[in-house]
Amino acid sequence: MSKNLSYSTQSLLHKFNEFQLPVSCDLENVKSVINQPGASTSDIISLTRHDPVFCLYAQKLAGERQKKRAGEVSGLTHALSLLGVDGVRQLVARLAIPEKHKYPELKQVLAESVLASSIAAKLAELKGSPIHENETSALFSRTTEWLMYWLHPRKSWQLRRMFYRRPFSADHVSEILFNFKYSHLQQQVAESFHLPYLNQRLANFYFFKDTRELLTAVRLHRQKQLLLEDCSRSFRLKIGAPEMLPVVANRLAQAVCSPWLRNAWGRWLDIACIHTHKSKKKIQKCVLSACREMIEQGVDFQQFFPTSALLNNASETPYQGYMVNRKKVRTKVLSALNALELEKGSAKKQSKAIKSKPLKKSLSDTLTDSSRESSVENLTDTLSESLDSKKTTMEAIYLQSQINKIRAYCRQLTDKPERFNNTKQVLQKSLTELVESTPIERVAFLVIQPNGKILNYLSTRAKKLSAGSQVDEPELDLTTTFKQTPIWYKFTQKASFLCFEKVKHAKYWSQLPDAIDSDERVNLFLFNSLAYGGQVRAFLYADMALSQQLPSEELMKDFRRLARALSVALRYHRTQKAHS
Repeated sequence: MSKNLSYSTQSLLHKFNEFQLPVSCDLENVKSVINQPGASTSDIISLTRHDPVFCLYAQKLAGERQKKRAGEVSGLTHALSLLGVDGVRQLVARLAIPEKHKYPELKQVLAESVLASSIAAKLAELKGSPIHENETSALFSRTTEWLMYWLHPRKSWQLRRMFYRRPFSADHVSEILFNFKYSHLQQQVAESFHLPYLNQRLANFYFFKDTRELLTAVRLHRQKQLLLEDCSRSFRLKIGAPEMLPVVANRLAQAVCSPWLRNAWGRWLDIACIHTHKSKKKIQKCVLSACREMIEQGVDFQQFFPTSALLNNASETPYQGYMVNRKKVRTKVLSALNALELEKGSAKKQSKAIKSKPLKKSLSDTLTDSSRESSVENLTDTLSESLDSKKTTMEAIYLQSQINKIRAYCRQLTDKPERFNNTKQVLQKSLTELVESTPIERVAFLVIQPNGKILNYLSTRAKKLSAGSQVDEPELDLTTTFKQTPIWYKFTQKASFLCFEKVKHAKYWSQLPDAIDSDERVNLFLFNSLAYGGQVRAFLYADMALSQQLPSEELMKDFRRLARALSVALRYHRTQKAHS
């Protein structure tokens, strides 16, 4: 890790304590108000209530004055009432003024914190929890992120993705990117700035040990089959904990303002329903009401407008200057292909030169004409094999549009399996999507017969052999038995995934079905077992034998994602059939 991206908790806390984090409100207007005779704190509140940084520093000064008294400072109104106009005047003199049109990433996340505060207040009212405490805690629960967005805007897209995807393992994220523990800094900020006690508990609120159970609960909630009595005690304590509400409010605020997260707010909506024990319609109403308030009050969202994700306005990923450019990637791939062609041409020229070049006397005396020709042919074959090996190491291009399409289909399988009429339609649509929406070229769905011994070929799909070809690839028949294919029997223990490679798994390759073992084009394939109803019942096979390209990491992840979603849809239809 480079030195400029490595921080200690104390050095970052010093930046907070020295009032270095820039405010987003207009300090000139605030100064003009506090310098007028008869100014009141209510006039200041109207100018600063949508600036979380100003609220944070006001909380600090008010907390220092309230330190020897009972009770804690909760919110800007309470803080300014303790400071008075003179205290605000001292505060304004210490604040940093940001440059115009600078720090758009910081301003965006500050606006999301204001939105989260409003959402938390409405959810707390709906649930019957303390409103002011939850509102203030939700506003300040991302203070460490504010500092990171300010210090390193070029890392902001990584922060945004990682904190959204790993909301309960923030320590791991901050250690990877900046070499400090998120919870340690958040805890010290909460203590130093006299934030509500809920923020101190929130800094050490971990859920990652129960994350898998949380995802299972979300899935059961969508199917209206969730019973909290069946969940573990640890999970019930955490899902109903007061610390959960600020977390949910902040993730909902981030999701509705992030169309590039591809409308992925549904999971947090379900978590909010489980936490508050309220219907999804009521939670949606709270979120939309908070968004409407932000729009009416003119909160400045620098990059993404609130509710843009809810309108299915899927935008390009932000921070294009910091991320890989698709055109550059395509140019790089084309140049690599051209280099391969040039290398192949030079290899042919070299082989011709070897054929035409006379051999030395010492060799001509010992080698016959036939041996000379064979040596030349061996060299040519070696060169062509090296070129072929380079071709096989080319990774298939998996575009963002393809990723979006396949993930949207996975969400449809998981969230709305009732849209499919029967199991056959689910399978046909899934295999077609894999072939048409991804670089995968051949897929097969294999079902285990009731006796548990024979894998019966059920359905396959394959791309055309070439763009203009009307001839279809022959059907892939993988019918076999576990006696013939013992390596696949291991996949019947639980749902699992493996990328089989001919070189890496050479000792198991002879155990595979003849359709794979005898096909020289197959050097690698993806294999995932599908479990539903408590046991493994089928396998999903995929390869790229036609082009002999390698699957990317994202492609393998989406293959596994579709296999899990397919299991959910098949289980749903199997249950429906049993009940009918």
